[in-house]
Amino acid sequence: MTSRCWIFRGVPRLPRARRCRTTTAACGLRRPYSTDASGEKAVLVYGGAGGLGSGIVDTFSDAGWTTLSVDFVENKAASENVILSQGEWGETTLAVSEELKSKGFQPSVLINAAGGWGGGGVSDPQLFPTVDTMITQNLLSSFSCAHLASQHLTRDGLLVLTGAAAIKAGGCSSGMVAYAAAKAGVHELIAALAEEGSDLGENRTVIGLLPNVIDTPANRKAMPDADHGTWTRPEVFAKAILYWGSGALEASEKVPALVHGHMYQFKTLKSGGSIADYIDDVETAYRYTPPPKP
Repeated sequence: MTSRCWIFRGVPRLPRARRCRTTTAACGLRRPYSTDASGEKAVLVYGGAGGLGSGIVDTFSDAGWTTLSVDFVENKAASENVILSQGEWGETTLAVSEELKSKGFQPSVLINAAGGWGGGGVSDPQLFPTVDTMITQNLLSSFSCAHLASQHLTRDGLLVLTGAAAIKAGGCSSGMVAYAAAKAGVHELIAALAEEGSDLGENRTVIGLLPNVIDTPANRKAMPDADHGTWTRPEVFAKAILYWGSGALEASEKVPALVHGHMYQFKTLKSGGSIADYIDDVETAYRYTPPPKP
């Protein structure tokens, strides 16, 4: 496959749809998949050259989708690439948005696979660099994806943001305060985008992924002595998103139903020498109920 690159220099730092019927509840089931007249399906993967992003690109490519990777390096498996270089994140997002507009690229699924982890508490000498990195990699990348979705996602498209299961569960944040604050912000962003009246778009769907540990080369290098058998492989996330993004509304044997504003926890468990992957629909992020009209 020949991969095309759109290259921005000196700017970035981060990484016609048919209208479908929805349920009346703001957090109800929605169909996130639409096509143009050609029937082509497209996905944008922010952080598409990383461990999680590469797995997503591979899975969607194998399923026949057009894949666009947005990252600092090229993913040769992607149909097209936007190559980023260091710069201010807001300008980066606007530059990517203009490029998508000029190319007429309108994905029906947009996924934030970018992110990173950093430990330490508030007395750590590296607190402030860690805060800056965690906010940039995890929270600002999610804001970038949310903005791009509001401008370019198909009218009934799906936005997927990546949170963290441990932070959502609570009780373990003191040793990684910057990471915890950034991921908590992502969870709140999902909640805000799921509210009725959100300018994400009334027929668009937003959900969150809640991984424990993703089985990537970077994580294996950082934690060589850990039990990698309990880590979730990128393709597990990718196959679930592909299922949701292909228009499935109901639950399957392995994947819960797609519900606007929900966050899904991915778990990999070992039992008797076998390994099994599970996805739990943990809760809705949607909490706001507008008052009844007089």
